[in-house]
Amino acid sequence: MSRTENVFTIFLASPQDVREERKTFNEVVDEWNRAWSRFLGLRIELLMWENDILPGIGDDPQDVINNQIDSKYDLFVGIMWGHFGTPTKRAESGTAEEFENALAKYRQDKKSVNIFFYFKDSPIPPSKISPEQIQKIHEFKRSIAKEGVLYSEFIDTNNFEKLAKLHIAKLVQNWKSSVNLETPRVSDKTSSEDSPYTEHGKQDYLHDSTEEGYLDYIEYFETKISEVSDITRRITEAQESLTDTNNSVTSRIEELLSTSNGVSREQARSLISTSAEEMSNFSSRIELEIPKLHSAMDEGIGALVKIATFSDNANIDEAKSTRDSVQEMLTAISGAKNSTASFRDATSKLPRLTKDLNLAKRKQLSAIDSLIAEFDNSERLVSGALTVLDGALARARGRAG
Repeated sequence: MSRTENVFTIFLASPQDVREERKTFNEVVDEWNRAWSRFLGLRIELLMWENDILPGIGDDPQDVINNQIDSKYDLFVGIMWGHFGTPTKRAESGTAEEFENALAKYRQDKKSVNIFFYFKDSPIPPSKISPEQIQKIHEFKRSIAKEGVLYSEFIDTNNFEKLAKLHIAKLVQNWKSSVNLETPRVSDKTSSEDSPYTEHGKQDYLHDSTEEGYLDYIEYFETKISEVSDITRRITEAQESLTDTNNSVTSRIEELLSTSNGVSREQARSLISTSAEEMSNFSSRIELEIPKLHSAMDEGIGALVKIATFSDNANIDEAKSTRDSVQEMLTAISGAKNSTASFRDATSKLPRLTKDLNLAKRKQLSAIDSLIAEFDNSERLVSGALTVLDGALARARGRAG
């Protein structure tokens, strides 16, 4: 039986130093189409020069790409890292020219195209660093911000993947609204033919079933919120416990120094050894918590993508409750990150007294830095989720009149 299919087209532009991200974005689109296109009657088409550009003749290679793409897209997505690109006859780089073409299309008709840009905030291999290229990227970033272009920063490919999934979910929401495309109700059971799951019959984040619906996704997401809260609580408690131990040791040393006999070197070493051991235990504990936090956030965001995709099923109370839960998660993560940053400052100021203490200090700083990086990553993802849920809440209010 024939069926109507709506097509949303994305053009992906970037220099060549973000090949992994281009591959990942392609995989995100493929995954979305496999899981949802038939169910929603909406397919995402991705235009990439390596897949969609045929050999041709033009003023230069970029002109060949321009002629074949010819603004035939609904969304322009750009990615940059450490390489701005090679100048063309019309712009400072091919990616910059493609962006300018998209911007010109937007200026002509603001409803004709959306523009996203992603910047990779990750160390560049020394052999690949070009101060001139990096300066051009900074200038370009400032210029697109002045144009009101939405851009996001990411730290690694996994972070980029989650942001891309969230942003695609939001775009699908907006595009469905603009063309009045209805989302099927999913609170009832679905048939295997129309199920919004992978071709293997197993959904990404809810396992061993092909019949979950909107409320199931919410419940699963809430379990992830609980896990994140438990992890941040345990980390905070561990920091407080270590602080108490170190303060106790410091007080004991000061007490011994105030006596007439003073403190012996052996006594001082024994006390310092206690602090070093506690610091080492703390670091090991944090190293165990980081992958748990990463996993909980990863699966929680995955569930949120599903919630956002089916957001038209939500009433105002459901949409607001989910949005409030995400805001609480963001507040908890931000608070834990700030507390950890203060704890790091205190750790960095510890004096170099013994080898054991110095090694424990270095190990602890490394663990804290990894934890702060994970908190940063979580903040980016949850902030992205909030923008999606804000849109879902606005649409729920609109449906309610």
